[in-house]
Amino acid sequence: MSLASISRSHVQRIARGTRRFSTNTRGVAAVEFAMLVPVLLAAFLGCFEFSQAITVNRRVTNIASETGDLVAQVQTLTTADMNDIMNVTKTLLQPYDTTKVKVTITSVTANATSGAVTVDWSFGFQGGATHAQGSSLAIPTGLIAKGQSLIVAETSYFFKPTIGQYLIGGITLGDKFYLSPRKGAPCVQLDANICRT
Repeated sequence: MSLASISRSHVQRIARGTRRFSTNTRGVAAVEFAMLVPVLLAAFLGCFEFSQAITVNRRVTNIASETGDLVAQVQTLTTADMNDIMNVTKTLLQPYDTTKVKVTITSVTANATSGAVTVDWSFGFQGGATHAQGSSLAIPTGLIAKGQSLIVAETSYFFKPTIGQYLIGGITLGDKFYLSPRKGAPCVQLDANICRT
């Protein structure tokens, strides 16, 4: 056998094998499936995490709305009353971790002559940052008239996604509501703190 015939037979075998390999479609579905599974799994888990975040965000908004609304409905409150109102957060946030929500309720009044907005009182729940009595607080233009009062309800919640926490660590969700006192009083009083007009 000559070298030329050996090399020609090798080339022919390689060519036949290449043709067979290029026309063979067995296993293509398995390869495509293996390539798509990580993408589909990431999309599924991302949708799950995103829907959880939206649900928690809605509940945090509800907490700001409901706690502020409950405070705006009365003329006078005690610290015990405020703690009772804050217990609504546990009901509104279930089944999520209720220890992560922070709530701040603040009563502000616009001065009858200058219109400067100052804090009458501020109540923090579970670490909610309070505002110093007599300090100024920025309120959006047009929400409060001179001599009037507002209840400002602020919430925040540190949401840590189950799987996404390894990618982003977590995000802070929050909301703020402005409500007028409803019982005709110039402001809602907490523990005998009077309105600053």
